[in-house]
Amino acid sequence: MVVNILGRGYIEIHDEDFDHKVFREALSMMENLTDHFSVTAFDVDFGTINFEMGGNKIIDYSPLDKIKKILVDSGMHVQINVTEFVEGESNYYFDNTQ
Repeated sequence: MVVNILGRGYIEIHDEDFDHKVFREALSMMENLTDHFSVTAFDVDFGTINFEMGGNKIIDYSPLDKIKKILVDSGMHVQINVTEFVEGESNYYFDNTQ
């Protein structure tokens, strides 16, 4: 049985005065990596991106590391959080045993 994992997460910039151009580049990169991300919402003015990621048995976070590096290298203070949900019979559920 293949177990699908769904990750729902966000990226937040903790700087009042951050580089909007670099942030837009990171957002564009995420939107173009459709094999890895599904951007569900974003707010460029406040520096937030909500997204979903998925995988079979595991989620490949390496593309997210690349996004973080772009933002951190430009001097932004970044918080990234992803919560994983496991596929069940008819829905996804949070498994806190991992």
